[in-house]
Amino acid sequence: MKLSFSFALGALALLDTVNSQRCSNIITRKEIRTLSSSELNIYRSTLTQLYQLGWFDWFGFIHTRFFTPIHNSVEFLPWHRRFTIEFESLARYYNPNYVQHYWDGSIDSAAPANSPVLTDKYVGGNGQNGNGCITNGLQKGWINAVTGNVCLRRSFENNGNINPYQTPEHLTSDIQTASNFEEYRGWLEYGYHGQVHNSIGGDMAGTYSPLDALFFLHHSMIDRLWWRFQNAKPANLLSYSNDPSQQVTFYGTPVSNLLRVGYGFLCYQYDDIAALKRRDDSTTDNSSDIVSVIQTPDMNLATALNATALQKFFPQLANGSANPSSIAMPNVVSQTAVTYSRARNISTYRSPIAAASTNMSSNSSIIALSAEIISSVVEPVIDSINNSIADTLISTANSGDVGAAAGNTTVSTDKPKMAYPGRLSDAFIAHCNIDVAKYNAYYDRIVELTDLLNDSGYVSPYV
Repeated sequence: MKLSFSFALGALALLDTVNSQRCSNIITRKEIRTLSSSELNIYRSTLTQLYQLGWFDWFGFIHTRFFTPIHNSVEFLPWHRRFTIEFESLARYYNPNYVQHYWDGSIDSAAPANSPVLTDKYVGGNGQNGNGCITNGLQKGWINAVTGNVCLRRSFENNGNINPYQTPEHLTSDIQTASNFEEYRGWLEYGYHGQVHNSIGGDMAGTYSPLDALFFLHHSMIDRLWWRFQNAKPANLLSYSNDPSQQVTFYGTPVSNLLRVGYGFLCYQYDDIAALKRRDDSTTDNSSDIVSVIQTPDMNLATALNATALQKFFPQLANGSANPSSIAMPNVVSQTAVTYSRARNISTYRSPIAAASTNMSSNSSIIALSAEIISSVVEPVIDSINNSIADTLISTANSGDVGAAAGNTTVSTDKPKMAYPGRLSDAFIAHCNIDVAKYNAYYDRIVELTDLLNDSGYVSPYV
C-alpha cells in the first residue's frame, strides 16, 4: 500500500507540469443515471478500491486543512476543479477506465430525496439507526479513520424529505444574468452548491465532505455549470476576478491552467445531454414525451414569458444571443410535466378535430380530417423530434414568437407549480462563513423568479 500511495502521489504531482495544449485523449463525464451496467460497475469497484487504500481519508483531510481559503473566495471554482481532477486522475491510476461522472440534482429538484441516485443502486440514501450511518449503496459500512474511525454519515434535512432544489430554470437564469465571474461564483457557491451539501447533511455538510462519494458527483456538476457559464459568452471563457497567474492554495497550480476544459491536464468533457437511458425514476427521456412538452407553449420559457421578464431573467433568450451552453436545461422531463402537456395538447386540438368529425359522412371527409390532424399535430411533432429543450428555446427566441403564450390562463388554474428552493440553514451559513446579506439578496432573487414563472402560467418540464 505504501508503495502505491507514494507512487500515485508522484504521478499526480506531474499534473501541474503539463502545458496548456489541447488534449489528444478526452474522456466524457456523464450524468450518473446514464451509465451502462459496465460503466457503473467500474465506478463502484474503483471507489471501493480507493476507500480500502485510504484515499477518501486523504481527500477529506486536504479539504478540511484548507477549508477556509477555498470557500467564500475567488478560489472556490478553480480550486475545486483542480481537486476533482486530482481525484479522477488518482482513480484512473488504479483503473484507467474510471471517469468522474456527475449528479444533476436539478433534475430531481421537485423531490430530491426520491432521486434514484440516493438509492442502493448508486450511492445510497439517508443515514439510519440514530447515528446517521449509511446502510445502503456503494458506501454501506464505510468507516473513516480521519474522523476517528466512525461511519460515513448523512442526515437529510426536513426529517429526511429534503426541501426542493433549485431548478434548471434557476441555474439557467444565473448563467445568463451574472455580470462577471465573481458574481457567478457567489451565486453558484451560495446557491445550488450550498443547497446540496446542506440538504444531505452529515459528513457532506462538514469540512470532511469528500469522504462521501456524493461530494465528487456534486462538484463535477458544479464544475459543469461553471464550464457552461464560461461558454455562454465569449467574454466569460477566461474571466477571473483576480490575476489568473496566481496559484491556487496547496497545489500551486496557476489559475490560468484551470480555465479551459479539454486543455493541459483537464482532459475531460461533459456529455451535455443528461438523457436517462432507463426509466428508473419519475423522469423520462422518451422522445415522444419530450416532444409533447416541447410542443406546449406554456412549457417553453421563450413563449410563456413576456419580453420584459425574459430581459430581466433570461437576457440571452431575449436578445437572441443564447447558445446551448447558456441553457442548463437537460433533455429529460418529469412524468408530471408529460401528463400536463398531453392534457394541454389534447385540449388544444380537440376543437378542430371535433368539428371535423361531425362532417365525416364519406371517405373524403375522413381523408380530409386525417390531413388536418397530420397538418396541425403530427407534422409539428416530426419537426421537433430531433430538437432538445435547449435547441427549442433558442429557435423559439430567434423566431419572433417571444411571449406568444404569456399570461395564458385558458387551462385549469391548478397548473403544476414550481416550489421555492430550500434555504441554507443558519448553521451551514455560519460554518461556511457565508455573507448573510449577499445570500439573502440572492435567495430573494430566486424567490422572485419562481413567483414570476408561476404567475405567468409557465409550467416547468421538471416540475
